[in-house]
Amino acid sequence: MSDDKKVDLPEVRKALRRLDEIAAEHPALLEEGPTDRQAWIETLQEIEKMPRRAGEPTKQVAFRLPVSLIARVDVYVEILSQENPGVALTRADAVRLLLNRGLDQLGVPVGEKPTPKRKPRSR
Repeated sequence: MSDDKKVDLPEVRKALRRLDEIAAEHPALLEEGPTDRQAWIETLQEIEKMPRRAGEPTKQVAFRLPVSLIARVDVYVEILSQENPGVALTRADAVRLLLNRGLDQLGVPVGEKPTPKRKPRSR
C-alpha cells in the first residue's frame, strides 16, 4: 500500500460487520466446499471486471428493451443471487456482466474505437 492512500477505518469496520451478518445468515458459506468455492471465485472475478464508479469512468445510457428481455435479465439476477448468497447484484450489474461476456465471446477488443469509414468525395 502506498503512503498517499489512507484507510477509512469506520468503513472497514462497517464492511466487517456486514460480512459477519452474511456469515450468520448463510453459515454454509463458511464451509470448505470445492464446488461452491470455484463458482464464487469466477463470479467475483467477473464482477471485478465490470466498471465501477471509483475506477473506470462510466456513462449513463438509456435505451428501450422488450419487456420479455428485461424479464430474462431479472431471472438471471435471481440465478446469480441464488448461486452467490450475500452478493447484492442489480439489474444494471447483470446487464454489464452479460454485455462483457457477450463482447468477450465475440472477440471485441477492449477500449478500441472503430475507425470511421469515409465516403469518397464526389467530384
